[in-house]
Amino acid sequence: MTCLECKKELSYIDHKNAIDAFGVELCAKHQVRLNRLIIKNNTPKEAIQLYYGLKERGLTPMLEWWDGKKSIDIAISRVKLNIEIDTEYHMLTH
Repeated sequence: MTCLECKKELSYIDHKNAIDAFGVELCAKHQVRLNRLIIKNNTPKEAIQLYYGLKERGLTPMLEWWDGKKSIDIAISRVKLNIEIDTEYHMLTH
């Protein structure tokens, strides 16, 4: 069990807290950073999981990238791809 960002060895508590909160393995330092990001930008948990999944595949995504007008959940600038994760369904009707 290692942190996906810094490759630091994780304790059982850090591992359990990260998996419960984000669904990915992160050390305490990076958990604090993600918590701040979630509070500031209302980042969905699914965006964080997709971000780390893309990083594992060798891509270089950016989490909560500012495009000049608004914050994009995930951006891959090399291929000019912006990904927005919608967790609330505003357009559903009865």
